[in-house]
Amino acid sequence: MFSLTNPLHPDIWPSVMRFEAEVCAMAANMLCEGDDSEFICQLNQKPSKVCGAITSGGTESILMATKAHRQWGNRDRWISNPEIIACVTAHAAIDKACDLLGIKLVHVPMDDATGEMDLSATAAMISSDTIMIYSSAPNFPNGTIDNIEALSEMAYKHKVGLHVDCCLGGFVLPFARKVMVKVMVRVRVRVRARVRLRVRVRARVRLRVRVRAR
Repeated sequence: MFSLTNPLHPDIWPSVMRFEAEVCAMAANMLCEGDDSEFICQLNQKPSKVCGAITSGGTESILMATKAHRQWGNRDRWISNPEIIACVTAHAAIDKACDLLGIKLVHVPMDDATGEMDLSATAAMISSDTIMIYSSAPNFPNGTIDNIEALSEMAYKHKVGLHVDCCLGGFVLPFARKVMVKVMVRVRVRVRARVRLRVRVRARVRLRVRVRAR
């Protein structure tokens, strides 16, 4: 039914645009503590500080977030040689994004005791050219969760963006509140920095295709 649709033309296929809006709204409602009316999305006809878009996969999601921060840094802060700070455990797509967009990627070590992004090393590497701190919840190789609240305060203090990669397992976090309250406190979205989340949503799509034989 939807094999011939094109999201670039929502005027022709408005249902595709509606699908995207509903998926983003449901994801935002889960990740942003939907009991707070400030964060309930447009499906409920209430104000929202959360917006989103569906991409083709992890690499494109990180590429879009990286590009958005590059444009923001250039437009609002006149940064011509942008830098992004990421832990050595970050998803490889941030390396690809920085290479494609001409951004200097500054790697910092992880804390050997916790497996999280090293906060002291991150703070030391922030410069006037920093446009974004790249964090993970959980991170790609070992599943530990970076200290998002501390990184948010750091980003807010230095007026830089904060990207939280929730790709592998991030969708579990809203449901982990029942068994891991301490973890949930550290990854909730209500932080003060400019935050961009990447969450992988897998949908089961059934297509019906009619093939006409010659």
